[in-house]
Amino acid sequence: MEYGSPSRDIDFLCRTGFAVGHDPDTRTPRWVIERLRVGALYGGIERTDDFRPDPDLRPGRRAELSDYVGSGYDRGHMAAAGNLTWSLQAMVESFYLSNVAPQNPSLNRGAWARLEDDVRQWTMERGDLVVITGPVFASQGVVIGQSPVRVPIAFYKVIFDPFRREGVGYVYSNTPPDSNNRADYQVPIEQIERTTGLALISIR
Repeated sequence: MEYGSPSRDIDFLCRTGFAVGHDPDTRTPRWVIERLRVGALYGGIERTDDFRPDPDLRPGRRAELSDYVGSGYDRGHMAAAGNLTWSLQAMVESFYLSNVAPQNPSLNRGAWARLEDDVRQWTMERGDLVVITGPVFASQGVVIGQSPVRVPIAFYKVIFDPFRREGVGYVYSNTPPDSNNRADYQVPIEQIERTTGLALISIR
């Protein structure tokens, strides 16, 4: 949180490997912030796949496992489990539903997964990155489950190099990807701020 909170009207959750601004209205995160460093990658902790409701959020303010059953959507990580292999506690917390949003399976397992791989590679090359990830919602949209959980129309990811003061933003529609070219999803960070209403990292 060195660069501040992107928004204030949230349930703030400080985790072992990331921070979450959770929205009790959508039952998803509005944003998740990670600080990725080389020493924390490829630590050997195996993926647990143990999704569960966040124990720090009251029922009615959080997603439940039953919301996703039969929905047709994946439980898409915002802080990627693959970034948290350095700590079993961090890995476990990544499967709390407060770090998850409904994601199209073709996106989650395809272009979005490749973007997550690219971020880890950039961390290896640059040594230290700040990554902010979250959903984008329409004013009226689809919901799943009884909670209910709102389904995003898209997902954003902002990657910032705090030493070179360089940043890049991406927005992926929550649909089967039309392209495997990462450059097709690149947008100005300021555009993501306008769309989401969040105060993301400024490099201006």
